[in-house]
Amino acid sequence: MVAAAGINPQRVLPIMIDIGTNNEALLKDLLYLRLQHRLDGEEYIAGIDEFMEAVFTRWPHVIVHVIFSIRKVF
Repeated sequence: MVAAAGINPQRVLPIMIDIGTNNEALLKDLLYLRLQHRLDGEEYIAGIDEFMEAVFTRWPHVIVHVIFSIRKVF
């Protein structure tokens, strides 16, 4: 997508947001260092809003291409 849009790939920063898990095996694993519960509903929206606000505060003219998981889209 980057090349077809004429955007220099060296100016792109892919970001993946971890919204946690409800997987019991992972939650019990001491090496699992991510969120200890899955964000849903208002908590999820607040987290995404906080991220987007921080990005646009730091880079006001940034282009954000968002791909949400199917579970979050529908």
